[in-house]
Amino acid sequence: MKIKNILLSLMGLSLATAISGCGNYTNFPAQYHISGTSSLIAKIAYPSAVAGATASNASVTLPKLSLKGEPGSIGATFEKMDISYSVSDITTTSLPVSFRVDSSNFRDSAGKVVADGGTFELPVVNAKVLEYGKRQSVNNISALVTLTGTDDASWPTSITVNVPIVFLPSSSAGGAVTP
Repeated sequence: MKIKNILLSLMGLSLATAISGCGNYTNFPAQYHISGTSSLIAKIAYPSAVAGATASNASVTLPKLSLKGEPGSIGATFEKMDISYSVSDITTTSLPVSFRVDSSNFRDSAGKVVADGGTFELPVVNAKVLEYGKRQSVNNISALVTLTGTDDASWPTSITVNVPIVFLPSSSAGGAVTP
């Protein structure tokens, strides 16, 4: 009976040590979600049919991805972005990026967990997309964006989002962008 009590005490002590060994972090690998503040639609507005209007005169609004860490989660850094399009006319693109979602383990003065995150503009519009959208009979397309990287514990992490690309007939989107 005495050995059983000692073993139970040691098991309880080791469990308490293992749990407190995580420190402020309780969620790893990194856990995050897409925030409601994300704007995941790319808009391209072409100027009215005037003499000399080209695709480079298009007004482009790029989508923004906002990620928030789950409470207690470690941070993650994304280093690579792969973009594939729903049409075969536009080739897949792979880009190096640097996008950080910080850890969410700190508390404010009221004791609430501060869920940290990050926002990243997704460069899904390039010269090929602008030329494709200039066609009169073109439909809207989409881009599948995959961000990959590692979290603070060196575990691989990734997130994939589908981004609609909308072609508008007049300049009703954001500021002009020349690729």
